[in-house]
Amino acid sequence: MANNDYCVIKSMKDGINLYLDPNAPFDDLCRSVCRRFAESSDFFGDVALPVMFSGRVISEEEMRGICECIELNSLIRITLVIDEDLNLVKDKRMLELSDRFFSENILENAKVVTGSVKPGRDVQSDSSVVILGDVKEDAKVEAAGNIIVMGGVKGSCHAGVRGEKKAFVSALFFDSDDISIADKKEAFHEVQKKKLFSKDEPLQPKAVFLLENELMIEPLKNGALSGRK
Repeated sequence: MANNDYCVIKSMKDGINLYLDPNAPFDDLCRSVCRRFAESSDFFGDVALPVMFSGRVISEEEMRGICECIELNSLIRITLVIDEDLNLVKDKRMLELSDRFFSENILENAKVVTGSVKPGRDVQSDSSVVILGDVKEDAKVEAAGNIIVMGGVKGSCHAGVRGEKKAFVSALFFDSDDISIADKKEAFHEVQKKKLFSKDEPLQPKAVFLLENELMIEPLKNGALSGRK
């Protein structure tokens, strides 16, 4: 690699592979990632996609740091993190969430939808649903269990369609008039825009859930879903 060029962005199916120099000091590596994604921001545009890390074994703390470098210097919203060297596939957002997600084996048992849900491509599931993209305007998702959206929600999401009041809908942002849990429905409009080189906090995933028979929305990092088994 060229001097001070410690990362290379490669394409892969439905995502990107970020090769990381195995010998670079981590601070220098982060600066290189920031520069690369700032330069490539117009090329990628506003998109939700998975990222694979290769070439270097990194800790979960380093993984979070690199993800922040990418998201703060581009309009990319990272959905899944794939560590090629450790053969791991992780929901990037779950790195900081409660064990509830793992105890329910959501990623193993849920119906997984690759890409965004668009109008005319409605999704229904007898269990939970994981969507590796967005729920577009006028699209519809219904699940007996939970709905986990790696991108944003502009369409309709109905979790707990058979009356399960402990179900939830989680997403990076909500801009929808039609979010339902069991028999409760409400509109949630709280879209945030991330700007290039913004010093603002990156988007934080949120969950819509029932509390005392009222729909609530709260960031997942606040423990919104803890204890909801």
